[in-house]
Amino acid sequence: MCRPFLRLAPQANIWNWSNCYLHLMYAMAKKMPELDLSTLTKAEIYSLDLPCISVKRAVEAGLLAVVQDYGRLDKLF
Repeated sequence: MCRPFLRLAPQANIWNWSNCYLHLMYAMAKKMPELDLSTLTKAEIYSLDLPCISVKRAVEAGLLAVVQDYGRLDKLF
């Protein structure tokens, strides 16, 4: 069973953090087509202040679905 903080929606469960990050990056690529994810670096993520920095920021940007207590998930990836 998927842990509640990893559940996006009934049709899309996220089973681990690497899967979560992959889902997040695909959503970001769709929302921000000007980004080239094949060359994006960690330094660029921080300097451009991209929403994939944390789960909280990703939820607030609409990249991930709202989950219970998502505000607590503010640690950097």
